[in-house]
Amino acid sequence: MGKDLESDIKEGKFHNFYLICGEEASLRIMFKKKLVDATVGDQLMNYLYFTDDTFDINTFRTAGITCPFFGDYRIIVLENTGFLNEASEIKEEMEQFPDSTIVVFVEENVDKRNKIYKFIQKNGIIKSCDAPDENTQMIYLAGLLKKNNKTMRNNTAKYFLSQIETSFFNIQNEVEKLVAYVGDNEEITVEDIDNVSSKLITNHIFAMMDEIAVGHKDKALSMYLELLLLRESSMRILYQITRHFNILINVRSAEKYISYKEIASVIKIPPFFVKKYVAQAKRFSNKDLRVILEKCLQMEYDFKNGLVSDQIGVEMLIFDIIMITCA
Repeated sequence: MGKDLESDIKEGKFHNFYLICGEEASLRIMFKKKLVDATVGDQLMNYLYFTDDTFDINTFRTAGITCPFFGDYRIIVLENTGFLNEASEIKEEMEQFPDSTIVVFVEENVDKRNKIYKFIQKNGIIKSCDAPDENTQMIYLAGLLKKNNKTMRNNTAKYFLSQIETSFFNIQNEVEKLVAYVGDNEEITVEDIDNVSSKLITNHIFAMMDEIAVGHKDKALSMYLELLLLRESSMRILYQITRHFNILINVRSAEKYISYKEIASVIKIPPFFVKKYVAQAKRFSNKDLRVILEKCLQMEYDFKNGLVSDQIGVEMLIFDIIMITCA
């Protein structure tokens, strides 16, 4: 077995315990998918998935000690369960599992003092998916430009990154738009960036979510089509919807403990928006917010892997959010 998740996947030899964590949601989804594909592929009988709402200790225990059917491994994924931030008895259960059982935790935030974290650190692999720093962003951007036979001056690259949300997923989306816009021109300029790259569409997304929260399906779809007419890509819109619900979840959690000013600083949103986010978050239940965010992240993965067309995918997502909200 290797010393990291990528080595394990490459060699086809796996640890029994993995933790995939960090701010970069698209990376968490990607590594989870790669690990599942490498271990059980399409053998769904050997795959079990839990979230905070669906976890059942008896099912977990039974699945963990059961040998895989017609395969080498059984994989159990626990995503957004919170077990890495609270006391839990499942460590004792995992210690009884055979080598054929692989347990994968997927969490955005973890407590490194948690006993499960320490157990995985000692007996498995921890894969950090942190938001890229400026140097990493520049390297990633340079790779995308080279792949598309385009160039960008250093100052222009820094300007470009200052204008967009800088997750890997979004950097790629914005570069694709720029490449299509400049056509045969090799160099991408500041003027190109100003003409093409998406400015913040927070207000429009916020208003669209207001309509969704009260079940106005037609109005929400109409606002989505308005964004398309403004030359916003469906992938960009999806990214902003995902970011929006992530902010709603964080605001809902934080408002009980810290001031609006502190929330703005921690979550990195304008202070004057905090009150609006708090009010809108109250229109959704905690469960609905988590389910919607998971659907957004899954749609991002489906987009990137060609499993659904972008415009239809976002329209389906908007319908799903309305159905969840009105259920």
